Amino acid sequence: MRWWLPLAGLLIGALLGYIAAVGGGEVYRAETTLYLGQPFSPTGNAPVQGLGTNANIVGQIARSEASLKQAAAKCGTRVGQLRGKASTQTVTAAGARGRVTPGQNPLVELSVQSSRPGVAECVADSLSDRVVAQVSSYVDVKIRSLNRRLDSLNDQTESLGRKIAAQEAALNQPGLSPLEQLVLVSQTENAEQRRGIVEEERQEATQQLALAEEVERFLRLAHDQAHHRVIRQRGDGQRANADTVLAEVGGELCEHPGLVLEEHRELSLHPHHHTPLHSIR
Repeated sequence: MRWWLPLAGLLIGALLGYIAAVGGGEVYRAETTLYLGQPFSPTGNAPVQGLGTNANIVGQIARSEASLKQAAAKCGTRVGQLRGKASTQTVTAAGARGRVTPGQNPLVELSVQSSRPGVAECVADSLSDRVVAQVSSYVDVKIRSLNRRLDSLNDQTESLGRKIAAQEAALNQPGLSPLEQLVLVSQTENAEQRRGIVEEERQEATQQLALAEEVERFLRLAHDQAHHRVIRQRGDGQRANADTVLAEVGGELCEHPGLVLEEHRELSLHPHHHTPLHSIR
């Protein structure tokens, strides 16, 4: 009979319990708040329903294997350490979590837990950036289109300004006939009218761009605005309990090694009889 097997099992079990109790007592949690945005039609007149208006999409993307692999590679950790560590919950304007008011697009709080604070923050940033990139494609296209329109309108405004200045300078030239003066005045007035129309279009495009960037687009709030913090929870009581249990087991083995062997012999002779170790004194 291998009498040392119960003794080895007891020591290994006590050691593993100690490591689990000590190692599992410290957790860091990083949180980032996401704004889902409210997309509008291309003209900006009516809201439209899309991927970003569904609060559940944040959790689906953040917990996907592709997102976790990308975050693990970026933050220097293993993807296995991130599975089950990301969670999401909705936050309404009144601060209530988990409840969504009809007709109101809520905020979504993305949380990541890790044993290292730097990893928790890095993964939270990586996951939230991926969510924003995947959900905001429609609004991003709209923003690029509005930027191009604004560039074109700005060029037209500058061109019309140069044309008007040249026509006004020509009007000041001496020797012009009344007909030539009338033609220049008419062209200048037409250019002024066109510049006014372009300016109105430019202001409208500027407002639509601000609406798309600040209201329609899915956003990760800045760190000073979002609940992006690290919460540390130490398990000092667990460590103390583990130290006590391990010390008691070690003392028991040191003071009564013969009794442990005797218990093993009793178990061998009477397999249905068991005396707990803590009752041996």
